[in-house]
Amino acid sequence: MMPQFRAPWLALSLLLIACSGPLLSPVTSERRAVRAESDRSKTLTVLHVLVWDDGSPPRNELRLPAGAYTLEASDDEYWYLRSAGPIELKETHRGGKTDTRHLAGGIMLGKYSFRAIPAAAYIDGDSAASRILIWKAPGAFLAGEGRDWRRSF
Repeated sequence: MMPQFRAPWLALSLLLIACSGPLLSPVTSERRAVRAESDRSKTLTVLHVLVWDDGSPPRNELRLPAGAYTLEASDDEYWYLRSAGPIELKETHRGGKTDTRHLAGGIMLGKYSFRAIPAAAYIDGDSAASRILIWKAPGAFLAGEGRDWRRSF
């Protein structure tokens, strides 16, 4: 006999918590339309290599190189700041084989504080007017401002 829940919202909450693991993956693929920016004074400086992964053990890992990221584009929600060097994306398969890709891209920084995705990593899309959001930044990214990275604006 199944227990009867007097508070259906509690049962739903427990179910959502139990299922939340796979739904919270930072890896994504979202095409975004952008417009070019000419104000190169807006920069984000990464003070040391940033490594983001998708769990323990990680199946996917993203490495953002240290250095200056320069504003190259924007849309209504984000500024797109390009890394001077390639970002590195690693995927570990069953059996331990790892695929590594070096891609042109950078960091997307939200224009507003209260966003579902306040920051992310992106790569080039199929045209000058598109970028692809590939990785949602970990929650600690914004808290690392001043310690891990800083911006000029």
